[in-house]
Amino acid sequence: SETGKKAGEKEGKADLHPRRHMALFQMLDQMHAEACVEVSQEQKQHVIDLERRLASLLAGPPTLPGSINLGDVLPQGKLPQEICQRLEDHCLLVETLNKSRVLLKDLFRTYASSSLTQVNSLDTMEIDEFRVFCKDNRCSQRALSKLPQIFATANSHSEDGNDDKDNNPSDGLVLAEFVECIVRVAREQIPGKDHLPKKLQMFLQNVQRHSKVASREATPLMNEVSVSKVIKKRDLLLRKIFTKYAEADKADLKQSTMNLKELYALMKDCNQMDSKFSISKLATAFIAANSCSEVGDNGTWNDWDWELEYEEYVEAIVRIVDMKTKTAEGVLSDKVEDFCANVLAKFAL
Repeated sequence: SETGKKAGEKEGKADLHPRRHMALFQMLDQMHAEACVEVSQEQKQHVIDLERRLASLLAGPPTLPGSINLGDVLPQGKLPQEICQRLEDHCLLVETLNKSRVLLKDLFRTYASSSLTQVNSLDTMEIDEFRVFCKDNRCSQRALSKLPQIFATANSHSEDGNDDKDNNPSDGLVLAEFVECIVRVAREQIPGKDHLPKKLQMFLQNVQRHSKVASREATPLMNEVSVSKVIKKRDLLLRKIFTKYAEADKADLKQSTMNLKELYALMKDCNQMDSKFSISKLATAFIAANSCSEVGDNGTWNDWDWELEYEEYVEAIVRIVDMKTKTAEGVLSDKVEDFCANVLAKFAL
């Protein structure tokens, strides 16, 4: 009956009240416990020391980008020991990342160019490129299954570290977001109860062994004795072409260096871009040439300079010739001479 129905509803509501009260009592008990915790002077000083240490690490050099947001993966809690653990782990994460700075920057530019279809996207990494990176490093199925979520989380942070950027999975990762993804993947990849800094160290050791890194193949080909002679002989031709194309991109303020777009224009004018020699392969030659002359670590997280100076441009030409004629008979110096005489001289001037 209607009366019985109403009685049942009242009874159901009455059952909920004790649960609500219990949850409230538990919350109040927790707040009371936290408020009653006595914080020793030693603990206060430890927190202060850790805060100073973290501030020093973040202020630089090398100044870890502020947009790397790791708050949700660090230990939580408001008790003194929990706060100390969170600060300690944060410090260890920053120190580990700083020590691997050159490797991480090199990984970013290597994989950001692995599947290029446009000449202006060298400074971002798409999700498919990040997935290739994870597969190269033998990431577990558990980690791979979470890649879309990890990618979207890192991609949602703005430059100041706030989550107010449009969460668009189609946006590529910039360097700082790539680094954040590395930390999040390490957390999923390494099983067990090891704390996050230890997991990151273990993952980066694995990355060092398995990843493709442009600088590993950065021994200059142009320094081979026979190739060097050809370069010297063709110096005037090569310089004329360099000057012409380095000034071609009016949107680029650097008129004395050559970017990927300008190198692409040169190769396209010389009829070298086709299905067998794609933009991604051109980018591989560009990055390898750019890596050859990197003067160590500049001590910062600033991205690599994406411009070729004259010597780097020459190295890129030699590498393009080597890539396109790898299976052809003959020595590299003869191939470079033929390319200068029959390709560059005819089509680039």
